[in-house]
Amino acid sequence: MTIFEMMHQVSLFVNGTYERRGEIGVVDIPLPDGRHQLVMGKVNRYEDDAIGILYTVIGKMNKSIDPLPLLRLNQVLRYSKITLEESGDIIVSANFEITHTSIAECTPIVQEIAAFSDLLESVLFEADRT
Repeated sequence: MTIFEMMHQVSLFVNGTYERRGEIGVVDIPLPDGRHQLVMGKVNRYEDDAIGILYTVIGKMNKSIDPLPLLRLNQVLRYSKITLEESGDIIVSANFEITHTSIAECTPIVQEIAAFSDLLESVLFEADRT
């Protein structure tokens, strides 16, 4: 199964919408109160392995955000992690072996990324950014 097929099937499972943007699959995940979160998926190759990467960009770091408590939140996440990119982007992402992961296994990963990202956006930026 390709990342695009996986993302499309996940979107059907969660009543979201799917679109392909070049080499990236995008699922729009519905959340409570009419909010939504975009979760992107792509494949990176590491040696002989195809690794699926699911992610969403929360926003940019700024002087009011302390990175240490933000990174400590990784301790409570089951599937995903918060990363801080050199560009200043705050990203919630998860990696998985695409050839060994089912739709049923991928769906809760996408849901965690969407729900946690929505919460972070509201706390850090007081808005639903995506």
